[in-house]
Amino acid sequence: PGSYNDLPGQRNKKGCKPTERGYYAPPASSEQTPCAAGSVAPNASMGTCDKCAAGTYIDEEGGTVCKACEAGHYCEVGASVALPCKEGSYSNASAGPATRSGARRRFACRDVPPSASWSSRSGCKGRGDTRWAEGGGSHPT
Repeated sequence: PGSYNDLPGQRNKKGCKPTERGYYAPPASSEQTPCAAGSVAPNASMGTCDKCAAGTYIDEEGGTVCKACEAGHYCEVGASVALPCKEGSYSNASAGPATRSGARRRFACRDVPPSASWSSRSGCKGRGDTRWAEGGGSHPT
C-alpha cells in the first residue's frame, strides 16, 4: 500500500513508485488516486486517505491538509463542506482541530441561550456577550 506500478506487465516491487501527498494507492495499484473531498493524504506513500476530523473539512480532491471549520458553521468527521448553523443557533468552531473526546460537542452548533434577546440588527445579546444567529449563526464577539 502507498505505492503503484504504472508499467504494464510488472509483477514485482522494482517498478513501484510512492504516491504523492494528496494521493493514495491500495495494494496492486497501477496508478495513484487523489483523495476525495472530505479526506486527505498529508504524507507521501499512503495506502488510504485520512478523513478530516470533526471541526475541519476539505472541499477539493487531492488535499493534504483539512481546513478549520468557520465560525457560524459545523463540520462532521469527513466533511467536504462547512455547513451553516440553523437560525437561532451559533458556533465558534474556528477554534482549531478537534480532539477525540468531545469533538462533536465542541464543533456542533449550539442553541442561543434562553437568556438572550434579539436586537434590532437581528443579533442576540446575553449576559455580557454578543452573539448573532441570523441565517447561519456565528460566535461570541
